[in-house]
Amino acid sequence: MSNYQKFSSFFFVLSLLLGSFLLLTPLNATTSPESAQIGIKSGFSSEGKLGSFAKNIGYNQEPQTPEYYVGLVINIAFSLLGVIALALLIFNGFKWMTAQGNENQVKEAKGGLISSTLGLLIILASYAVAFFIFNIFT
Repeated sequence: MSNYQKFSSFFFVLSLLLGSFLLLTPLNATTSPESAQIGIKSGFSSEGKLGSFAKNIGYNQEPQTPEYYVGLVINIAFSLLGVIALALLIFNGFKWMTAQGNENQVKEAKGGLISSTLGLLIILASYAVAFFIFNIFT
């Protein structure tokens, strides 16, 4: 394995690790001595700290409608498809970078990049259509 391949493999793994931290949201995990004495169950009740936080950010505690759950499933599906398409773009770009002049690998990587880009555009367009329709009917 050449130094270039070692460096590019290391950079790819490092990019994936650092990129995964961007997906994590910060969590405020500080507790006061009073809340530690009350117990964790009271913090999750509607009168506890998390319940008041949910009310402050506008979370509706009433049962949701079926349209809400359909929209939630569709949003999750589009999110997963977008992540898969992005992973394919990164994979094919990495494949092209490490082809080292091999025409077959370059051609395969170009085809994969074109296919994954078109797939991502289709996903974005279908998400826009679904978002538009849900805004009309809700």
